[in-house]
Amino acid sequence: GLMSVAAQNVKLTFDATNGAKLARVYADAYKVKVEQDGNKQVVTLGDLFSEERKDVVFAVTPPANDTGALATLTLDYYACAVSKSLQTKATLTVTRPNTTPTHRTGAVVVEEQRARLLTMDALKAARAKGDASAFKEAQEVLREARHSLEQLSCAGSSPLVKELQEDLEECRNDCASREQYRRVGGKKMAMFGHGHAKQRAPMSSALQINKGKRYYDSADHYSNKVQAMEKRKA
Repeated sequence: GLMSVAAQNVKLTFDATNGAKLARVYADAYKVKVEQDGNKQVVTLGDLFSEERKDVVFAVTPPANDTGALATLTLDYYACAVSKSLQTKATLTVTRPNTTPTHRTGAVVVEEQRARLLTMDALKAARAKGDASAFKEAQEVLREARHSLEQLSCAGSSPLVKELQEDLEECRNDCASREQYRRVGGKKMAMFGHGHAKQRAPMSSALQINKGKRYYDSADHYSNKVQAMEKRKA
């Protein structure tokens, strides 16, 4: 089933090669072990459910005037279905065109990850503003983030980017007053931020009343509502 654990103790190792430099690993929600002056880093993803997907973003500076392998990626995990530890490897390569293309657009999957990371940063910054009672400033942070998402080349076609925009707008509305922020906004931004970081995002419609207390159901698989949006679009 969807919530069955498929892999345990999942670790992804990024090992830069051939003079490439690993500038940053965007995995603040996970434990990251740094080795070799930062050019080798191990991200511990923990347990993964069946059909679950994780996107780990790396910023890499390639060597000047060089093509070929930039890094080796190694995935180690315990596969529950076969009851044994497995390992798989992949090589990250880059090619350079002889001339710079006139019209360049980002790959959709990369643009979507940019949008996810930008949203996470905006929610964190806006929450800090809200905690300091700077609610108008918090709203401006979220407004600017949504505007940045609207400028992405995939903004009109990606269900994920559309959903991120809606999350930002929903949180912006929850910063309209001190009461609204204290009652809902701050908690919602914390949940959305953690959800997008883990890619197990709570849905705003999952706000429920349980014995007189509000809570968010954060167990939904991250891609479920994106997939649902794609089906509605189709």
